[in-house]
Amino acid sequence: MPLLSLKNVEFAWPGAPALLRIPEFQIEAGEHVFLRGPSGSGKSTLLGLIAGVLTADSGQIEFAGEDLATASNAKRDGIRARDMGVIFQLFNLLPYLSVKANVTLPCKLSAERRKRVAETGTTPDDEARRLLDRLGLNDDRILNGKVTNLSVGQQQRVAVARALMGRPKLIIADEPTSALDTKARDAFLELLQEESAAAGSALLFVSHDEHLGSAFSRIEDLETLNTIAAEARV
Repeated sequence: MPLLSLKNVEFAWPGAPALLRIPEFQIEAGEHVFLRGPSGSGKSTLLGLIAGVLTADSGQIEFAGEDLATASNAKRDGIRARDMGVIFQLFNLLPYLSVKANVTLPCKLSAERRKRVAETGTTPDDEARRLLDRLGLNDDRILNGKVTNLSVGQQQRVAVARALMGRPKLIIADEPTSALDTKARDAFLELLQEESAAAGSALLFVSHDEHLGSAFSRIEDLETLNTIAAEARV
């Protein structure tokens, strides 16, 4: 059984025509997938559906044996907290917490993620420090300072470390390299793939930058998956 399976999923914003119609899309456990599409094609909306932040108008979205399309808001929130690491475009970091506290937050919200960290023989604080060190944020003043003191690129890396915490089953990355220069972007991609593989996490990486797809063994085009977009081109 795939880790993630979408079947006949449709979504439209209230009062607007249908934006997405996805007959079928699957991701296997541990698989790394690059999903490309131009700005405005519905990439972030699709990720919101997969993450359980949005609700489909129809169809099935099965993740780890659970149907997100019919689950309650509380159920979807619990599944996301336990088994998904989401790197949002706007990061969604908590400004009143330190950098380290933002990264360890998933372990405070999910006992299962705390357990997975403990199984590696470490603590959430030490794991946060390891991840941030790999991302070039190894200064104690940074770790203990507020995220609002960081640059946009640094905040982006904190969001990545938080997503990786506790070995989630799926990491969703929404345009995560937009604030990085070429050198930092390439290092980031390598780290994200290495850490995802080490954790056994599937990775869904979404970007309009087609050049990034060369780092992935599987590339999907949203304008092909989404039959509304395909029909519009005819």
